[in-house]
Order: sequence, then C-alpha cells, then structure tokens
Amino acid sequence: MDFEEFLIAIKENNLIKEIKTHYMNNTKIIESIHNKALDLYKNHLCIGIMSEVIKIFINNDKTWVEDISKLQ
Repeated sequence: MDFEEFLIAIKENNLIKEIKTHYMNNTKIIESIHNKALDLYKNHLCIGIMSEVIKIFINNDKTWVEDISKLQ
C-alpha cells in the first residue's frame, strides 16, 4: 500500500488534494499541513501494508501504539 492509498484508507482525501495541488503548483505547504502529512507518513512507514493494523488505526481514531503490541 503506497502513501496515497493509506491516506484514502484513513479518509484523508483533503490532505491528498492539498499535497497534489502544492506539488503541481510547485508551492510550499503551510507548516501545520506539512506536519500532519509527516506524522501520517511516519504512521504509514510503521503500518503501511498491514491491513489488520490499519483497521485498528482507523477504528481507534488514528492511534495505534498500544494495540499493535497486542498483535505481536
């Protein structure tokens, strides 16, 4: 699962649009949106292709650290 697919799975479609708009226009994203994207990217790196973990992430309001330890 790539980062865009991850964002779609967690219903961050507006963030996708924001990233694409700034990419196409070669403009800087405001810091708060950039930080949100980076935080989500870090989550994606940790749970990226593990669909069960993504379900936990989504169902727990995008928090996951405690629940991942239960799967291990």
